[in-house]
Amino acid sequence: MRKYSNFIFILTVLGLFVGTMLPLKASPDKYTSETANEYVHKGDWQNAVEAYEYLTEQEADNGTYWFYLGYGYHNLGDYSRAVKAYEQAEENGFIPNVARYNVACAYAKMGNTEKAFGWLDKALEAGFGNPELLKGDSDLEELQSDARFAEYVKRAKMNSAPCEYSKEWRQLDFWLGEWEVYNPQGLMVGTNRIEKSLNGCAIIENWDGSSGVNGKSINYYNPDEGKWYQNWVSDRGNIINYEGYFKDGAMHLEGVSVNNDGETEMSKMTLTPNDDGTVTQLIKHSNNGGRSWYVWFQGTYKPSTEMSASEE
Repeated sequence: MRKYSNFIFILTVLGLFVGTMLPLKASPDKYTSETANEYVHKGDWQNAVEAYEYLTEQEADNGTYWFYLGYGYHNLGDYSRAVKAYEQAEENGFIPNVARYNVACAYAKMGNTEKAFGWLDKALEAGFGNPELLKGDSDLEELQSDARFAEYVKRAKMNSAPCEYSKEWRQLDFWLGEWEVYNPQGLMVGTNRIEKSLNGCAIIENWDGSSGVNGKSINYYNPDEGKWYQNWVSDRGNIINYEGYFKDGAMHLEGVSVNNDGETEMSKMTLTPNDDGTVTQLIKHSNNGGRSWYVWFQGTYKPSTEMSASEE
């Protein structure tokens, strides 16, 4: 069963914590959400169940009350009633993947492995993404020894980091790394550290130019539009906003460059992975609406010699 501390965190973040729900009339109520929640905190499950039974009678459409009623039954070992309460919780707006996960745990405790797997499948379909909880939850001991369980853990990992498992989100992976960047004349013009963030859903560029100009960009894929976006800003106040596609083996982006005086130019950039492990970056600008273009930046990315030496 999902541990209580984890639920408190989720409910607090989402604004669903019991104490924030619409209050019942202060008097002559037998129980209030505050007193019921105190029972939960204390682990006084018998009184917690009694309190949440009362509260669900008063507010039958309050999914959080139903969930804690199920949680109380669960801790008392009354798993069949826990299942019914969890199902009511989801029907009345409680977080689907959490409610379904707890139903799976309850069925596992009842020894009904097939129903437990079935509800675990439903939880994963609803976005459950905590593989560590899945592997360590004592309620699921019977499932953890089943050959099928590894696939469920894998699916939970995919839910927790979906971008890492999407080929589109990984189209820019060739740019990742610690790089030294050289101009066509062979002079090193800067270093660039390209790293993943947010479980691979963002790629962060960290440019350190030899001329003293530094900059960063965030790069991400929009699955609705099927486009890549890059938002660049330098420490001199210059920005470039790009959008585009990965096609023909390279990333092609177009956008508008704005300097710190507010002057704009059209810009287009190509990032091309090469067979020798280097990357070519070509940026062109136009100051006449695209009628002609000039090379604004051209560089070859080579793996950092410092990184190469440390790996030997």
